[in-house]
Amino acid sequence: MPRRSLLLRVVGVPVLAALAGVVGASPAYAATTQQEAAAFATALSSTSAQVTAGVLDDTGASLAAVNATSALPPASTEKIATVGAALKVFGPAHRFTTVLQGTRPLPRRAIWQGLRQPAYGGPMVVVGGGDPSLRAAGLTTLLSPIPHAGVTSIRGGLWLDVSLFDAVRTAPGWKSEWLGTEVGPLSAFMYEQNLTRTDAAYLQDPNTGNLSIVSAWLKAHGVTVYGGLHVGRPSGVLQTLATVSSQPLSVLGTTTLQDSVNTWAEMLLKDVGASDGEGSTRHGLQVVRTLVGAVGGDLGVAYDGSGLSQLDSKTAVQELGTVRGLGTSPIGPALLAELPVSCTNGTLKQRLCNLTGRVHAKTGTVTSVSALTGYVIDASGVRLWFSVQVQGGLSTSSRQALIDRAVTALAG
Repeated sequence: MPRRSLLLRVVGVPVLAALAGVVGASPAYAATTQQEAAAFATALSSTSAQVTAGVLDDTGASLAAVNATSALPPASTEKIATVGAALKVFGPAHRFTTVLQGTRPLPRRAIWQGLRQPAYGGPMVVVGGGDPSLRAAGLTTLLSPIPHAGVTSIRGGLWLDVSLFDAVRTAPGWKSEWLGTEVGPLSAFMYEQNLTRTDAAYLQDPNTGNLSIVSAWLKAHGVTVYGGLHVGRPSGVLQTLATVSSQPLSVLGTTTLQDSVNTWAEMLLKDVGASDGEGSTRHGLQVVRTLVGAVGGDLGVAYDGSGLSQLDSKTAVQELGTVRGLGTSPIGPALLAELPVSCTNGTLKQRLCNLTGRVHAKTGTVTSVSALTGYVIDASGVRLWFSVQVQGGLSTSSRQALIDRAVTALAG
């Protein structure tokens, strides 16, 4: 097809009609955005790879479309919906809390009299709160009150309560070699992203291994556990002895999106599900789908929260509806502040340095797929939402270069 015909099909009459509907749009604005959209489409038109892409303005009017209803894997751009839903459910200031419980208070250590109560007579329970970020320092904060109280033994056993989440460790469509490398086995008590071990037993059930880590910490600090190690919860009424909380969700979301942390995205998805009564990937996706749909987005075909699944697929129309819908909703400022920024941070730190600070978007890279979804501020200061997914036909670097050329053209 001649180039002129292609541009008329992609950004011709439908685009002019859409621009005409933009409230207050000046002729100069219409001409500029039409030219930028046409350049974006042109940059994506001469490749052997599969492409789905599109551009919207802030009103939601379509400015360009390249196979926009063809579904391709979204890769890690899937994380936009996951983090956006978590922000809607919990709010940016929310913290996930891990709790230490027992049947009685910790003893007061009466050092001035030289008195000690070395034995804690009942069980102690660590309750997983769905914190994706718990690490060694957090575990120390949680457990330190035990030896500080002078306790040298726990007589009722050590328990790990992981009932907040279900027992499903993976999601459909994950390659087996990704578990323990790209993402840890999922559990309500997540320690160091559950990436401390890669043996089959731990990957199948990290809870026993994590309980051993807690017991080892206690032993190293002079506390011996009697009564065994148990995954579950003992009978009886328990009270809180200590807690440790994550950083605010705004910080966790920033790390998840900027560094594209798969395990954190999957944990946030189960947290969203747990907020509605079932801490599972399946139910989390149901909640996310509802929340995204309410702002005009569409989750497409989704099996996880990170975009790792090879079964995930979305069209550019669905991607654009989701990012623009969430981005212009009340949680929009918080969500958009967490996206990688061109030539500045995260996975865009080394990309689009010709547009430093003007592109705010989530990258996506998985087997044979590269993607980028977000917005760009064009040369006249107008915000334009875009999404590009490219599959096959090119190397990863070539796919990314193609996307960057299209976004550069869109920026004017």
